[in-house]
Amino acid sequence: MARPKKVLKAKEPVKIRFKALANGNQAIYLDIYRGKKCKEGEKIREYKFLDLYLIPEIDSASKVKNQNTLEEAVAEKNKMIEALKNAKNGIAPNPADEYKNLLLIDWVGVLIEKKEKEMEKAEVENKAKIQKRIQLYQAVKKLLISYKGEKILLANVDKEYCLGFMDFLKSAKSAYGRKFEKSTTWLYNSTFITIMKDAVRNKVRLTNPYDEIDRKDKIAAPKTDRPYLSAEELKLMIDTDIKSHSVKQAFLFGCFCGLRLSDIEKLTWGDIRKDSVDGKERWRADVVMKKTGHKIVVSLSDEARKWIPERNGKSNDEKVFILPPAITSIERFVKIWAAKAGIEKKVTFHTSRHTFATLMLTLGADLYTVSKMLGHQDLKTTQIYADIIDKKKDQAVDLVNGIF
Repeated sequence: MARPKKVLKAKEPVKIRFKALANGNQAIYLDIYRGKKCKEGEKIREYKFLDLYLIPEIDSASKVKNQNTLEEAVAEKNKMIEALKNAKNGIAPNPADEYKNLLLIDWVGVLIEKKEKEMEKAEVENKAKIQKRIQLYQAVKKLLISYKGEKILLANVDKEYCLGFMDFLKSAKSAYGRKFEKSTTWLYNSTFITIMKDAVRNKVRLTNPYDEIDRKDKIAAPKTDRPYLSAEELKLMIDTDIKSHSVKQAFLFGCFCGLRLSDIEKLTWGDIRKDSVDGKERWRADVVMKKTGHKIVVSLSDEARKWIPERNGKSNDEKVFILPPAITSIERFVKIWAAKAGIEKKVTFHTSRHTFATLMLTLGADLYTVSKMLGHQDLKTTQIYADIIDKKKDQAVDLVNGIF
């Protein structure tokens, strides 16, 4: 009689294992195999500790407790097996299962901790920017507690919650008892939108409830002024001395090429090159914009080149502009410089970029070209400068009124 074929039992992809601890307890963890192999042919394993422990069984109570703990470990094992099965079949895991008990304010706290760790490793010039983001998260966290309290689950944040939060912001008051400015209301709401986007990005939620809200119902970004220097004011700045000549060079370079401070700071001599176009010598700078990550080629006019420091044999890897490490120091130099030049409007380093855009449009460059020169991805971003030019035209026409 033929022997029955041996039935091969499929190996489980997840096994419960134990690790002995110094205190006599045993930590329980899952040994997970996802069916992949490394180049050497060995199975790739991963381990997930469950924060569950077996205790020495010294009486019936400890035995019962261990039995309950093991049952909980088996349930976690079965959940992991189901997740692996779904992943193999192309079914995305539902983050709500794993994070269903995560509080909204705890999630904000996680993001704050991430930013704090990021700041520890960040370069000096980026620390202030990260610190501002941390302060925004902390402020929004307090507002969320004032709005609905501390016990709201992240999974329960829905469209109605977000609509209510926007209404709350419109009537909320600062520590001084005054209503928030429109710009502040928009900033806090935008920060909360980012918090929810991060939850989706980190797979803590599947959806962002703000996506369900019509654009007309969201808090609109306030129209902001783009302070720029007129040709006359620019001449005043050029003719005025400044304590930090490197800041003056970088600022005026920005006025004639449109680069942001972050891109001017990291510009190296290797980024600047000379071309010959139609028999004419042209200078260009190859820039990967720090803010967007997009690469642009900046044409450098004679005016821009005037403010590039002498190279003096520096290597391609060395920076073109040697500026103070702290942004606050740079901005202080610019503020004092503008006041010394007799300019009453608020002038920051970024004013140089606005000045370049306005100057180009005033001289007749078209909007699309200026957009590309600034590295904008959306023409709408550049449109605000065109609105400035139209306003200047209206003011010029008004000068005729009443003359005749």
